Amino acid sequence: MFSKSVSLAERKAALLKISRSLLMCLESSSSCKGTTQYTGWDFLPEQTKQSILEGSNKMEKLKAEKDGSLAWQDIHNYSRMLREGNMNWEDIPPEDLDIRLKWAGFFHRRKKVPGTFMIRLRLPNGIIWSHQLRGLCHFLRRYDLQQACFDITTRQNLQLRGIKLEDASFFLEELNQLRIGCFQSGMDNVRNIVGSPVAGIDPNELYDTRSICFALNEMISNKGKGKPDYANLPRKFNIAVGGYPVDTVHGHINDLTFLPVTKLDHLGKPLFKILVGGLLSPKRNEISHNLDIWVPEGSILEVTRAVLEIYRDFGLRNSRAQSRFIFLVEKWGTERMKAEIIQRLSRNNIEWIEPESDFTENDCSKLYSESLLGIQSQRQENKVFLGCVVPAGRISVGEAEDLADIADNFSNGELRLTVSQNFILPNIDKTVVERVLEQPLLQDKFSYKPKPLLRGLVSCTGSQFCGLGLIETKNRSLQLCKILEELVDFPDKETVRIHWTGCPNSCGQAQIADIGLMGAPAKKNGKLVEGVDIYIGGTLGENPVLGTIYRKGIPCDFAHLVPVMIELLQTHFGAKVKRSQESIN
Repeated sequence: MFSKSVSLAERKAALLKISRSLLMCLESSSSCKGTTQYTGWDFLPEQTKQSILEGSNKMEKLKAEKDGSLAWQDIHNYSRMLREGNMNWEDIPPEDLDIRLKWAGFFHRRKKVPGTFMIRLRLPNGIIWSHQLRGLCHFLRRYDLQQACFDITTRQNLQLRGIKLEDASFFLEELNQLRIGCFQSGMDNVRNIVGSPVAGIDPNELYDTRSICFALNEMISNKGKGKPDYANLPRKFNIAVGGYPVDTVHGHINDLTFLPVTKLDHLGKPLFKILVGGLLSPKRNEISHNLDIWVPEGSILEVTRAVLEIYRDFGLRNSRAQSRFIFLVEKWGTERMKAEIIQRLSRNNIEWIEPESDFTENDCSKLYSESLLGIQSQRQENKVFLGCVVPAGRISVGEAEDLADIADNFSNGELRLTVSQNFILPNIDKTVVERVLEQPLLQDKFSYKPKPLLRGLVSCTGSQFCGLGLIETKNRSLQLCKILEELVDFPDKETVRIHWTGCPNSCGQAQIADIGLMGAPAKKNGKLVEGVDIYIGGTLGENPVLGTIYRKGIPCDFAHLVPVMIELLQTHFGAKVKRSQESIN
């Protein structure tokens, strides 16, 4: 848009003109698609607004200057102006390009692939259908397939890579046709709603999470199209709903979790306990706290509404590092938090129950298979589901198209994503199991019977595409996995869960793995190199424990890392060495 001869003053004047045209568009309901009457700022109490304006939190001030929810209109306008040649993507104010557009689910990859975006969807309960996946593939095929791909996240979600901003309006229209949302999937919003990946099909489940996950998504994000009521939280907010008393949805590291108990209500349906305040972060890692209150299924939406409004209105906003929900829980104490929630429920005649003092949860730990891989029986007669591993969670466009075809042919078009970055094909007729297992994609890339290390592998995006990543993770994790499986056997262990995360933000959830590798600086021959801090002993489920540091600052090159991993696998996981590292080298 601007030539080199244009002065800085002229450039600023032109950008101001663009900003004014955007604001005029927002104010005119007839000239702007998807105009919102209110922004997230409008839902904040006056006291909170005043505190933000008087405070020193730069991100809160940025939101006060222009609310992130305005990105729901900006994304269309920027897309149009780019297509019409009225601006270049470099001309967009960086606060919009790199921050506010995340409210629309568009994440600029400035450091790695400038001018392209990662799009994070909203897929409640991790359910996606073959026609939806195929539609996404069709759109991605307009780009360089070395950059355009899918990543499964640890929230049962999909991230799409390589999309350009000028195509954003077309992409959003495609999502609308596919009935998929992406708004409010980033920044200070409620993230994808996690539920049981075997909801409605597992013979032993206590509760089918699908309906409530979809209802929560609709309430919080207007089906992923954007809802300003919850668009200006102090930080991100994670919600999970489990199908068992045992935590199978990573609920202990979510801000708000509902887990069913074996105590039934008057309708014969399970009641739910409420967990609050779990998180993994650079400064703080915390297992969630039990609020010691039960609610029936019909109260889950109102409890969620109450908690989000409490967090929005009273959450700490002075420091980004201390703004997650757990900090408000600790400031108030669990008793005050519980009392505030109960007061709001009672005011609206919403049912809640004090737990029975002598109640003992039935042992449900054996009802749920931690591994969902391979062929497993369903509650429906003559039906099975098939769980397959996705190495490091990465799927190419061609693989996704083949997977959509397999789903069409064998699982009524349905696919389900898991928090372990894998997928499930449900509702397969027993009569066609052999035909399913013969599919080349499932015999090769997406195995249903992987070896122990690949079986438990999880990896964040890493530095390949993420500007925060200190190390490359996905390719390195697969290479290390292959090397280790050639060197050692696991005679007594089916799965060893190894999680890779590129930085302390821990999107790869290193602290809940058997072995977690977190990107960190290391020294080799006196020089700084890519390295990892290693955690061990993390687990969720019946007795959740966060992992602890085993070694720090290990260089990532395999000459250093492989011996450390072999020693760790031998001493803690019963691995038996079958070949020397020198033979691999």
